[in-house]
This record gives sequence, C-alpha cells and structure tokens, in this order.
Amino acid sequence: MTMAKPPLLPDILLAAIANNYQARQSPPQKMFNDFISSPSLEPQLAALQIPTLLWWGDQDQLLHVSAAKIWKKHIPQLQVHIFKDIGHMPMLEILTETAQRYQLFLTE
Repeated sequence: MTMAKPPLLPDILLAAIANNYQARQSPPQKMFNDFISSPSLEPQLAALQIPTLLWWGDQDQLLHVSAAKIWKKHIPQLQVHIFKDIGHMPMLEILTETAQRYQLFLTE
C-alpha cells in the first residue's frame, strides 16, 4: 500500500486487496509509464487563481514531498500542509485531522 499508517483492516480484506493488486500488475505499470511520459503540469499551475489547498505526506513513496515546493512557487494562493509520518493518502491515514484541516480551509 501507499500509506505510511494504513487504517486497520481485517486480514481477509487485506488478503483480498493483495490478490486483486497482484491480478492487476500490468495496469499499474501502464499508469506509471503514462505518468512519467506525460508533459509536466508545472507551466499550467499558475492558471489556478483561486485559493487552493495542497497537503502531502512526508513519507509519500509515489510522489516525493519536494514537489510541493514547485506547486507553491507557481500557485499564488496555495496553502501547503505537510503531514509528518504520513504516506500518499492522508485522507485515509488520518481521516479526522484531514477533515478538520479541510473544514478550516473552507471557512478561511
């Protein structure tokens, strides 16, 4: 999984997820190949002219946390929050904290 702190799941569900993942090995490889061969989004970031929230886990193993600096450089109204000891999916790993931060963002 891509999470540093995955939620508690029953063993039978974890086994089903693992079996499903193994059965789908070629699509993830295709997704990765498509991702690395796609043009950079960096030139388009400045077009975001609205308040934007970006959160990242410092243990993200899919997209390195250092990319947040690039987003911040190009999006004028970007708010960035880096979660310590969290992986690629903060909204699943720390549901309550991410929901609270999102609510705060919406009320600012």
